[in-house]
Amino acid sequence: MTDRTWAAAGTAEPGDPGHRLPRVSCIMPTRDRRPFVAQAVGYFLRQDYPDTELVVVDDGNDAVGDLMPDDPRVRYLRLDAVRPLGAKRNLACQHATGELIAHWDDDDWSSPRRLRRQVGALLAAEADACGLSELLHYRAPQADAWLYRGDGGHNGQAGGNGHNGHVAGCSLVYRRAAWSTAPFLEVNSGEDSAFVARLPGHRVVALADRSLMVAVVHGRNTSSLQLGTRQWAPASLEEVAGLLGADRPFYTALRTGRAAPARRAETPAIAVTVAAAFGVGGYETTAEYLALALSRAGAAVRALPLVGSTPLRDEVRALTRKAPAPFAGQPTILHTWLGAHAGEILRSRNLFVSTMWESDRFPRAWVDILRDVRAVIVPSTFVADICRAGGVTRPVHVVPLGADPDVYHWQPRERRAGLVSLIVGPVADRKNTPLAIAAWKEAFAGDPDARLIIKTTYGYHNYAPDDPRISYVDQREPTGGIGHWYQQADVLLALGNEGFGLPLVEGMGTGLPVIALDAEGQADVCRDAGGLVLPVPAAGRVPYPAPDGTPAGHRSVPDLGAVVRHLRWVDGHRDEARDLGRAASAWVAGHRNIWSLGPGLLDVVGSAGWPAGRRPAPRTLWVTSLGRHCGVAAFTTRLARNVPAAGLTAAEPALANRSLVHVQHEPSLMDPHALERFAARAHAAGTALVVTEHAVLRTAEPWEGRARALVAATSGGAALLRARHPTKEVRHIPLGCETWSFPRKTRRGRTVGLFGFPDPYKGHGRLAEALRTVPGCDVVVFSHNPGRRENFAGWPAGVPVRYHSDWLPLEQVVAGLAAEADVLVFHYEAFEHFSASSAVLVGLSTGVPVLVSDTPWFDDQCDAVHRAGRDAEGLAEGLARLLDDDDLRERVVATARDYCVANSWSQTAARHVDLWNSLENA
Repeated sequence: MTDRTWAAAGTAEPGDPGHRLPRVSCIMPTRDRRPFVAQAVGYFLRQDYPDTELVVVDDGNDAVGDLMPDDPRVRYLRLDAVRPLGAKRNLACQHATGELIAHWDDDDWSSPRRLRRQVGALLAAEADACGLSELLHYRAPQADAWLYRGDGGHNGQAGGNGHNGHVAGCSLVYRRAAWSTAPFLEVNSGEDSAFVARLPGHRVVALADRSLMVAVVHGRNTSSLQLGTRQWAPASLEEVAGLLGADRPFYTALRTGRAAPARRAETPAIAVTVAAAFGVGGYETTAEYLALALSRAGAAVRALPLVGSTPLRDEVRALTRKAPAPFAGQPTILHTWLGAHAGEILRSRNLFVSTMWESDRFPRAWVDILRDVRAVIVPSTFVADICRAGGVTRPVHVVPLGADPDVYHWQPRERRAGLVSLIVGPVADRKNTPLAIAAWKEAFAGDPDARLIIKTTYGYHNYAPDDPRISYVDQREPTGGIGHWYQQADVLLALGNEGFGLPLVEGMGTGLPVIALDAEGQADVCRDAGGLVLPVPAAGRVPYPAPDGTPAGHRSVPDLGAVVRHLRWVDGHRDEARDLGRAASAWVAGHRNIWSLGPGLLDVVGSAGWPAGRRPAPRTLWVTSLGRHCGVAAFTTRLARNVPAAGLTAAEPALANRSLVHVQHEPSLMDPHALERFAARAHAAGTALVVTEHAVLRTAEPWEGRARALVAATSGGAALLRARHPTKEVRHIPLGCETWSFPRKTRRGRTVGLFGFPDPYKGHGRLAEALRTVPGCDVVVFSHNPGRRENFAGWPAGVPVRYHSDWLPLEQVVAGLAAEADVLVFHYEAFEHFSASSAVLVGLSTGVPVLVSDTPWFDDQCDAVHRAGRDAEGLAEGLARLLDDDDLRERVVATARDYCVANSWSQTAARHVDLWNSLENA
C-alpha cells in the first residue's frame, strides 16, 4: 500500500488496524520558558489527530516537570547539563516512538488541526517532510504581526526564526527515517534549516496554510526575524487575533506584562463514565454514539473501553484519555451484553446498565447481575417487558436508539432494470436470513435482473451463494457507517429478531422502503412510524437458545408469504416505494435521531435521584424566521437536528428556568431594540444570552454589550467582534457542511451550476458576460424564487438555461447538482459586512469543483474553492480553466471534501455545545 492510499485509508478508516495513521511524536526542546510550556502542552493535548505523543527535553535552570499533565502520551526528559538546541532535538528524536516527528516549539501557537492537516499532506505526496510556506508571526513587544512567505526555492539561506527560504523550520513534520539518515547539527540556531536543506527538494511539501500556526516573537527567541527580505510583509493583527481565539488573553498578558485573568475551572452539569466495548458492530457502534450524545447533551464524559477495545472515532478516543478510571462517586453507564468481560465495572456502586435482548425470555444470569444497579436502560418496550417479566426489580427505562442524520440521510438512487434487495446482518437463524433469502428467490424467480446483497460484518463466512444474482459480503468496514451499502439497494429486508432494529432505522433514514418483521424490538418502529414500514407479521415462534446453549424462550418467525408480497409490490410500484422511503427518511430524522439519546439518558440518571452535579437546564435556539424559506432558519433547524437537547422556537422564549438562549441574528429578521430589551431581561434573569451574528456589521449593534457571548460564522467577522469587545467571549463557529457523497455525472461536459436565491449581488450578470467568451456552456439553476428570473435576462442566446424552481429538500438539490453540473459558480460582490455563504457550503458537498469571486465571502474556504477575480474577465478566465484543467479540478474537489469533513454538522454542533457548556459552567 502506498503512502497516498495509506493517507486516504487512514483518514476514512481511522479504526481499521490495517490502515492506521502513523504515530506522530511531537518534540519540544525547552529551557527556562515556564510561562510558555503549559500553553504549548495544552495545544498538543487538543490536537484532533488520533495517535500522538509529546517528548519534552528540558535543560533549564527552572525545571518544568511539574507542568506536565498526568497523561501517558507526554514524556519529560530532564537533562543535567546545558545542551545545544540541535542536540536536544536529536535526543528527543531518539526517545520518540512515532514514525513521524513534528516540531512543537514551546513558544508557538498551533491550531487543533495542525497535525492532521500536515500529516495528510505529507502522506498524500509520499514526501519526507512537510512544512508551512506561509507563517504568521506575532511580535509581542511591538504589538504587530508579520507574514513570512517562502520563495518556492529549497536550498535558500537560513533566515530568522528557522526559515530556509522554502518552509518554516518551527513547523516541520518529517519521517523519522529522514532524521536517522541526517540528524540535526548540534548548534543553537539554524539546525532546522540545515536539516531541510539536506533533503531532496521534491521530497519536501510546502503547505500554504497560515491558519495552522502562529510563531510568537517575545525577546528570548533563539533567532530573530530578518524583516528586510522580500519574504516578509506586514500582516493584520485582526487575522492573528482571530486564529488565537480563546487563547488570546495569554498573548495579551505577554505583551502588557499583566497576568491574564485566571479561567475558572469548569464544573460540568454532571459527570458520567461510559464503559463499553467500542469498535465495529451493533453494541460497539451504538456505544460510541452513546458517549458522544451524552457529551453533546452537556455532560462531562469519560469513555472506558472494555476487553481491549479501541474506539473508531477520534472524538471518542479523546474521551478515553480523560481518566484511566470512572469519575469517583459519579454515575457509570455500562453499555454492553452482560458477561465476564465487564469485570470490575459490574461491581460499581453507581451503575446504570444499557443493554438489549432479542428473545422473549431474559437470561436468568443477567437478572442476577442487574439486582443492584441503579437502573436498566433498554432501547425498546419489548426489552423492557421481558426484563420485568424475567424478574428485574430495578427501574427499567426505554430510551430508543437511532440513526446519525449525518450518515443515514436520504440518498438518491439510480433507476435500474432489476430490483436490488439488501439484507444487513449475519446469515443466521436468529436473524431469519435463510427465510429472507428463500422469500427473495420466490419473489424473483425467473427475473435475471433482480439482485440480492447480503452485507455482514461478523466474519462468520458461513454462506456461499447458490444463485449468481446473490452477493455475500462479510467484512468489517470501519468507515463511520455503511450508508453507501444502503445507497446501492432499492429495498431493505429487516426480518431479524432484534432488541431494537438498527438496520431498520438506518435503512429508513437513507430513504429505503423497508420490509420489517413486526415483532420483538422492531415492533416499536413498526407501530410508531405508521404506514411508513412494510410490516411482516410473525407466522409462528420457535425455541431460542442462548449463546451458552441454554434455553432462552422463543423468537418470532416471519410470514414468508407476506415478505414475497411486499417484495413484488415494491418491484411493481417503484415510484410509490420511493415516495414511501422519502417519507420514512423524514420520520427517522424527527423521531429516531441518535443525538436524542443523550438527553434521554440524562433524564434516566436524573430520575434515579442522582445527587452529584446538576442536570443541564433547558437551552433554546431562537430564530424568528423558523418555518419560512430562509437560509438562517434552515441553518438553525439543521443545527437542532444534531443538538436535540436544545429547544427550537420562532417566538420570544420564556426565561424562567432557562439556562441559555442562543439567538440566530440577521439584521432583516429582528428588531434591534426588541432584542436589546430581551437581552436586558435575560441578564436580569441570569440566563446566558448567546447571539450568532450571521451578518457582522462594521458598527456595533445596541444589544451586543449585553450578550454573554457572540458568535460569527466567518473568521473576519469574529476578528471584528473581538476588536470592539476585547473582554467578551467571541467564537468563530463555521456554518455546518454536509458530508454527502452523491453520484457524479458519468460524462464530463461544460454545465455551469447555480444554487441559491438569485439576488443581484450574486454576479449572474457577470457570469452572462463571461459565458460569451467561454464556448460550449449550458447552465442549470436550482433557485426557489422564479420571480427573479429577470436577473437572467440578457444572457447569451446560445447558452441554454434549465431551471429547477421548486423548494426542494437540500439533499435533492445536492444530488441534482452532482448529477448535472461540471462547475458551480458563486461570484458574489464584496460587502462591507462579514457574512458566510451557506450556498457555497452546499456547493462544496456536491463533489463538483466550485468557482468563487476573490472577496471576503470565501476567505475561510481557502483552497477548497478556486478564485476568479471580481470582474467578468477574471470570471471567464477562471471558468475556462476550471472546466478544462483536470489537476486543478481534482485538487479543489479533494480540498473541499476535507473542508466539509472538518466543518461537518457534527463538528459544528460540538463547537456550539462546547461554548454553551463553558458559559453555563463559568
